[in-house]
Amino acid sequence: MESEDDSSETETQFVEHPDDATSMWTVIEILDERPHEFLIKWAGLDSEGKPWADSWEPKGNVTNDVVHAWREEHPRVSSSICELVLL
Repeated sequence: MESEDDSSETETQFVEHPDDATSMWTVIEILDERPHEFLIKWAGLDSEGKPWADSWEPKGNVTNDVVHAWREEHPRVSSSICELVLL
C-alpha cells in the first residue's frame, strides 16, 4: 500500500502547456489531499451565479505556487509518527 509520503515530488510539479493562457482556472485554495490528487476550491461563479463545485484534480494540474501555499499550511507528517498501534 502506498502512503502519501511515498509519492514523488515530480507528481506535484505543474507542467506548462501552450494553451494555459486560455485554459487555466483560478484556484482559491487546496482543501484536501489524496496520494495523487488535490481537492480544489475554485474561484468564480457558474452560469447560475453559484460557486463552482469543489473537485479532485491530479496533482500535476495544480500550479506550484498553490501547492506551496498548501504545504506551508499543511506540512506532511512522517508516516512513522502516525502509525496506529494495535494491541
